[in-house]
Amino acid sequence: MGCGYGFMVHVAESEFGCKDALGITLSQNQVDTGFSKNLKLLHYMQLEPKEQFDKIYTCGMISHLNKAEVRQYYRHIYGLLKKGGKLWAHMISPPANPARLNNYNTISGTFSQKYVFPDHYQFPAHTHVKILEETGFKIKEVYFRYGHYAKTLRHWYRRYVDNLPRTRHMITPVIERAWHLYLTYASALDGPGGSVLKQFLAEK
Repeated sequence: MGCGYGFMVHVAESEFGCKDALGITLSQNQVDTGFSKNLKLLHYMQLEPKEQFDKIYTCGMISHLNKAEVRQYYRHIYGLLKKGGKLWAHMISPPANPARLNNYNTISGTFSQKYVFPDHYQFPAHTHVKILEETGFKIKEVYFRYGHYAKTLRHWYRRYVDNLPRTRHMITPVIERAWHLYLTYASALDGPGGSVLKQFLAEK
C-alpha cells in the first residue's frame, strides 16, 4: 500500500517467488515506469475488504494520513487480510515525550507540514500499538531502526544537490531552500537519541 515505484513489489516477486503481488499508488507515473508490472492506480479504500491478502506491506503510507484517518487505515487493512495474515508497517514515528510535542505544535513539524509532507501526522510507537490492538491485531514484533533514516536522507541530499542543475526550473527558490534545510536537519536528528523509523509486524 503506497508502493511508490514498486521496488518492494519487485523484491517480493523476484526474491520470494510471490506470483500474485499487487502494489497500489496514486501516481500514474509510478505505475507506468515502476519496477513491477503489477502496480495499479488505486486509493487504498478502493480495495474491498474481502479478506483476500496473505500479507500486506506498507512503507511510509501512514505518515501521509491525517490523524483522523489512522484508525480507519488499520481497520481497512484488517479487513483485507485473511485470518492469520500479517501486516508489516514501516513509518516515521517520533519518540514519546512528556510535553506531548508532535508535528502539529513544534517548529520543525509545522515547517515539514508546510514544505515537505503536507497534512501529515506522526504518532509515537505506543499510539500505533494501541490502535492496532484495538483493531484486533496481535503485535508480533516492534523494531526501532536507529540511524537508518539519517543514512537514507544523506543519500537523498547528495542526489538532490547533484540533480539541481536539471531540476531547479521545476521548483521555486523557497522550495529549493526548504529541501536543503529538511534533508540536512532531519539527517542529524535521527540517531541514538531518538529513532524516527519504527516497524511493526502484526498478525490478524
